[in-house]
Amino acid sequence: MPGLASASWRAIGGGFGTSSLPNLRDAGGHPTRQGGRVRSGILYRSGAPSRLQPVAIAALAELGIRQAIDLRSPAERAVAPVSLPQGVVPMPIDVLADASGLTPTLLERLLADPAMVGAALAGRTGAEVSERRFRDFVALESACRGYGNVMMSLAGEVGRPALIHCSTGKDRTGWAVAILLTLLDVPRQHVMADFLLSAELLEPVLEPARRAFVARGGDSETFDSLSGVRPQNLDAAFDEALCEYGSIDGYIERGLGIGVATRGALREAFVEDPVG
Repeated sequence: MPGLASASWRAIGGGFGTSSLPNLRDAGGHPTRQGGRVRSGILYRSGAPSRLQPVAIAALAELGIRQAIDLRSPAERAVAPVSLPQGVVPMPIDVLADASGLTPTLLERLLADPAMVGAALAGRTGAEVSERRFRDFVALESACRGYGNVMMSLAGEVGRPALIHCSTGKDRTGWAVAILLTLLDVPRQHVMADFLLSAELLEPVLEPARRAFVARGGDSETFDSLSGVRPQNLDAAFDEALCEYGSIDGYIERGLGIGVATRGALREAFVEDPVG
């Protein structure tokens, strides 16, 4: 299945202790509409590579990663600094710098204290709040600037292979990879499948957190709507792009500032032509 970790480095992402990297997988392997395939081995996605043991750092080094694109806020990076192999260049890009309301840092606090959830939601459902966050990935100036910088960085050979991550690798990272795959002309159903794979890979982390949330007086439906991986979230981001820019191409060109040359460089780097 495209996106799953290969046997040579599955151990880094296969567990969820201090020696592992949650939600680690290759972003390649997906088919394009023209019959090509997204190359493997040049872009990996994951949760935050923090508190890794030396064995995991060594295994991560074997991937040949040159840069690690970190989509978290400065506060998140301060709490959980990255553990990277020597020579890997960190690239911090706070895509939600302009966000207000339920930021990732505040969400983490809410999930630790369910009594705060009602006031924070302010009459909205958890699903509405989550979908608004994904719309912010498109609407916020910091997000447009940040995701545009991500694409331009990936277009340059010096920045590949790359690792892109946020905290758990499902939301901010999920939209970044969805943009790239869409730009590479991967059909939407494959983009969605890649996005939803985070639910499966993160379940060993999410289930204990869900149980703890319920034990503190919360309910599992609220937990899942706020922190789960839902197709409606990705749909909301695509819908926002259509509403704001008229088309996904318009969002990529005018919102992210990605022109013909950069799109061509990305396609040349990431897409293997059909054989024969």
